[in-house]
Amino acid sequence: MISDASKSAMAGWGAMLLPTMTVVLFHLLHLRLQTPTAGGLSFLAAALVAYFFFPRLRLRLPRLVMALGLAALVAALLGMLMQ
Repeated sequence: MISDASKSAMAGWGAMLLPTMTVVLFHLLHLRLQTPTAGGLSFLAAALVAYFFFPRLRLRLPRLVMALGLAALVAALLGMLMQ
């Protein structure tokens, strides 16, 4: 059984990984689709996941900065690997 504390921790980490999911999904879709379509679909997927799975999560600045930094790191690594 999962306690309430571990549920909130999993929700926090899941929400923090949403920008990374967007970057990875964009890179995967970009291989088959045009850039605007891939970008739009990846951001739409992230918005839908956030809406359905994290409806009550508050956005805090330190968490947002860490999530965007992680997404930028993943984008740089995927950019180097895809060349």
